[in-house]
Amino acid sequence: MGFSLSTSSPRYPQSNEMAERGVQIAKNILRKSYEENTDIYPALLAYRNTPIKTTRVSPTQAMQNRTLREKLPIKTECLRPQIPINIKRDKELAQTKTKKYYDRNARDLPSLSKNQSVLVKTGRIWKPGKVVDKHEKPRSYIVQTESSFIRRSRKDLSPSMNAPPVFMEEQEELFKPKVNSQIQDRTEIPSSPIRDLTSPTRNTSPTMTTPTMPMTRPKRTIKLPQKYHDFRIL
Repeated sequence: MGFSLSTSSPRYPQSNEMAERGVQIAKNILRKSYEENTDIYPALLAYRNTPIKTTRVSPTQAMQNRTLREKLPIKTECLRPQIPINIKRDKELAQTKTKKYYDRNARDLPSLSKNQSVLVKTGRIWKPGKVVDKHEKPRSYIVQTESSFIRRSRKDLSPSMNAPPVFMEEQEELFKPKVNSQIQDRTEIPSSPIRDLTSPTRNTSPTMTTPTMPMTRPKRTIKLPQKYHDFRIL
């Protein structure tokens, strides 16, 4: 007899409801015990003696066929072993009833194709992505985003009318052959002889130098006032 491991899509606790509910109950028991500064074992004992709504028996009755003694007063007849019946049937009936009411408004979303452009829900933000492949589990897909490859439920994926985004890795693969071809084309071009600039070269054509005039500001005629006519300015 073996175990088959079945995983659910991340950020979709609805598909793993029983496990999520068990974690919530355990956290509430720990929190209340910490706030009241009491021992945790009486709280666990009270939870194990509490009947479940669907099966109408407590976990201890389902496992040990009797109710455990605790601090609350209880009749002696309730402590005697008694085998509960129809637990599995009552549980299946409750699940069928829940499914019946849930399927009234539930509809199957259309499936997504490979390399289809989608919007991925991350918290309250929708980010662009691309479908890589369909996961082996139902209603689950492998999606590529800008940062990594993630798995998401169909509920968290919305088809996009835009073209599939091209991410950094794909851009490198697209530009890589172009760069290689450009390098190859450059290597095929024959190299021209390089002239040594340090060696003196002969200039056959005579060169003529034109004199350059210094740039000065334009001068203006200076007129002395009438009161300076009796003086001689050196």
